[in-house]
Amino acid sequence: MPIFLSQLFLIILFSISSAQAKSYFSADKIPPDLLDKPLGQNSAEYKSEIEQIIKLQKHVSRAEIEKAQSEAQLSIELMTKAVDPKLSPQNFPQLYNLLERSFDTMISVNDDAKKYWNTKRPYLVDKRIKLLVSPANNPAYPSGHTSASYILAKILGLLIEKRSADFQKRADEIANHRVVSGMHFPNDLKGGRQLALLVLGGLLQNNEFLVDLEKAKKELRAAEAAEIKRQIK
Repeated sequence: MPIFLSQLFLIILFSISSAQAKSYFSADKIPPDLLDKPLGQNSAEYKSEIEQIIKLQKHVSRAEIEKAQSEAQLSIELMTKAVDPKLSPQNFPQLYNLLERSFDTMISVNDDAKKYWNTKRPYLVDKRIKLLVSPANNPAYPSGHTSASYILAKILGLLIEKRSADFQKRADEIANHRVVSGMHFPNDLKGGRQLALLVLGGLLQNNEFLVDLEKAKKELRAAEAAEIKRQIK
């Protein structure tokens, strides 16, 4: 098969799998009250976090703002390609099937938790806090950008152990940008990280996830072996 046709086939295959992507389990498997309660608006910690955001915004660079804006619409490729540009859906359809389904599971659980806790975003609480990215009309706690980027980092770290720290660093970067942009309190990030670990625990007990994880492992190993063979030639 010509190279361009094989690439087209992979693109179509990924498009179909993405359209059919479904959560590994329903959101009600992870009750929102398993999370620590968000900070109360009258607490000293809450007020301290407001001041922390204001201080961060005074020193934020234009480059950092632009990066936060580019991450406003979270996607899997913001995690994968930032670490390795070769990690594309065209090159790794099995990997992306796994990540898409895990991402959908995480977002579904996170959305339920947001509705349950129903907290306001920093820029809506204090007028001194600027909104540096596009606004969102849903609650703040827990941070969806944090939970989604963290679960992707954990799964990618399981698959590509030598880049685990790089994936984690990227997840931290995405999460921290949500604070400096006025969208989240640091405590929202804490809740997002906590929820990501809860969902990861559920995934690691899910048979469909484990099957897909193994398929992604084989795909990555095959690609690595092919690259080694190419370099020897």
